[in-house]
Amino acid sequence: RRWEEEHNLVKHEMVWTVRYFKYCQWEWEGRRKGWIMTEGATGLMAYAAKQAALW
Repeated sequence: RRWEEEHNLVKHEMVWTVRYFKYCQWEWEGRRKGWIMTEGATGLMAYAAKQAALW
């Protein structure tokens, strides 16, 4: 019985982890797009693109 609970929990944790990673990627993409009109944005946009690619 305990292993069934653990298995169920691990399955949910995997879903939560993937969702979190996608959220982080989405956040960095949003930051990159928000910096387009900012002076000196080239470096910021490159950093945000790198961070988004990590997720």
